[in-house]
Amino acid sequence: PDPAGLPAGCAFAERCAVAESRCHSEQPVLLTSPGGGPRHLAACFVAERGGEITAPEEGTGHVRKAEQTATKALLEVRDLRVDVGSRRRGLFGREPAVYAVDSVSLTVESGRTLGLVGESGCGKSTLSRALVGINKIAGGTVEVEGQDVTAMEEPERERVRSHVQYLFQDPYASLNPRRTIRQSLAEALALSGVRGAEQETRARELMRQVGLRDDHLDRYPHAFSGGQRQRIGIARALARQPHVLILDEPVSALDVSVQAQIINLLEEIQDELGVGYLFIAHDLSVVRHLSDTVAVMYLGRIVEDGPAEAVYANPQHPYTAALLSASPSPVPGEREGESGRERIVLGGDLPSPAAPPSGCRFRTRCPIGPLVNRERTVCKEKDPQLTAAGDGQRAACHFPGELAATTSR
Repeated sequence: PDPAGLPAGCAFAERCAVAESRCHSEQPVLLTSPGGGPRHLAACFVAERGGEITAPEEGTGHVRKAEQTATKALLEVRDLRVDVGSRRRGLFGREPAVYAVDSVSLTVESGRTLGLVGESGCGKSTLSRALVGINKIAGGTVEVEGQDVTAMEEPERERVRSHVQYLFQDPYASLNPRRTIRQSLAEALALSGVRGAEQETRARELMRQVGLRDDHLDRYPHAFSGGQRQRIGIARALARQPHVLILDEPVSALDVSVQAQIINLLEEIQDELGVGYLFIAHDLSVVRHLSDTVAVMYLGRIVEDGPAEAVYANPQHPYTAALLSASPSPVPGEREGESGRERIVLGGDLPSPAAPPSGCRFRTRCPIGPLVNRERTVCKEKDPQLTAAGDGQRAACHFPGELAATTSR
């Protein structure tokens, strides 16, 4: 609700799963909850009379539309390389290349979400920025709806701008603080050829589409909360009528309840418009909820990919297994080990892309590699490639599935 126009009753009533008629007319006060201890207070009529309040069962939230029978590849990346070195000629010649993204391939399809996960510094954002021309591509190809845009000259850049839009992590920094929301949307709509009265109509439609009101158009970014700013960012991206949205950690700066709202909004937009998402995040629970397929990135390379449920249920690469073991359990009160997955603590730091290890890039931190099993010299000598493993997955590991099998016992 708008704080300037709060409802007569409980402010949470319109969004509450157990709200009663009284909740819409009377305002509850903080009282001791019969279901809690003497210091447990709740401003809720249902809790006051000892009624049961439980979290909604899994699957009772937003329901995705049935799986599309036919999908189309909207964004195809093949063997992409991005050099983040200075590339200046020094005293002893040209400095060596530093590939923060090294031979990465992925596909974003219509109406589907590809989740890209990995720890900070693995190259996720570098990859996403290369796809929209912010970072220069050093090798490989990028195709947008079958058209090669790798060179990123002006015609290709315009095609990318028209069909691929980028949603930034920080919604406030991505909005001009001196422009009203109307002006920001007008700029995006003008680039799509929408002008005059049609522009005003379309701006209002976009605001309603992302759950905001028409009168928000005349406000400046500072007047909105973080979640509202991200909704505005989504509206601005949709103004170009894109076919692909690149979502670079779009909910990491928001609190949990607002994260859920934004994720549900993105699902509804995808169901309605059929857009494809490249969803970049380090929060594995968010990625699992939204993604159809998942790609796991480590030191500039994809080390595992496959259907989201298969990757989460039976990870084939030890790095994937380590990431999953470090994510909090969704079951309240569940202690470490009760979920059936042992906590895996990786030693050392992420190596520098300027000097990646020989052979397997993960071997310097791998809990089943030569650090533990010295006879596994193949990890030092041979660079593993993505090969079929598990249930529709691919993993770049000489011993796929071994760690997952060990930790699930």
